[in-house]
Amino acid sequence: MTTVTYPALLRQPHYHVVVGAYPRPLSGRIHRDRSRAVWEMQVAAEQFAGRGIELYEAHVASLDEVYLARCGVCAELPGDKPDLFEEWDALQETLRTWCPTWVTEYPNVFCPRHQPSEKE
Repeated sequence: MTTVTYPALLRQPHYHVVVGAYPRPLSGRIHRDRSRAVWEMQVAAEQFAGRGIELYEAHVASLDEVYLARCGVCAELPGDKPDLFEEWDALQETLRTWCPTWVTEYPNVFCPRHQPSEKE
């Protein structure tokens, strides 16, 4: 049995900037700190204003749970920075595409060195 010390599911508030009446993520970035999301929103508003476009209905939204692509055994990241995902399916698709040697078993992720055996 593989012991998971670092679960992919994080049950703590995270934040992202959403836009519109039917909220869509502005950049896809998810932040651990609300102030970083506020900063992202302000920078985007300034950039849009510089092009004569007003950024309507943008606000910071809270996420109660997110998924972090990291090995559940050693906490290794599949890339050079931590990737947070709002949905499990998005994490799986990203790893399938960019890191096919990584394995996902809800709610855990395993690097090539720590994949569970077939018998488990």
